[in-house]
Amino acid sequence: LSYDCNCQYCVNLCKRFPKNFPHLLELVKRFHCLILALHIQDHKDLCQYNFNTAFIPGAGHFHGETAEQPWVETNQLGGSIRQMNSGHCMEVLTDHQTYWNWLKTTKM
Repeated sequence: LSYDCNCQYCVNLCKRFPKNFPHLLELVKRFHCLILALHIQDHKDLCQYNFNTAFIPGAGHFHGETAEQPWVETNQLGGSIRQMNSGHCMEVLTDHQTYWNWLKTTKM
């Protein structure tokens, strides 16, 4: 689970789930709470050791910001897709993301 302020959010995470989602508690207990590389630089040393992806087994040096990179381009679709029905909107977003991935792959 990655979030910019997991050092505060995850402290009581397991205490919050039993009330509304008791069936998910065992799953939540297995979560690894992380703070992504871009955001953890301004945190305290203890946060670095507990939440930095570089110190979590299996996470390596995953910066986690890849999902946010196309947002600048995707935000430009807002005016066009605002009036579309949900099916057409999903088609346009899927086509746009497919094109983004194709550009990213061909420019590697």
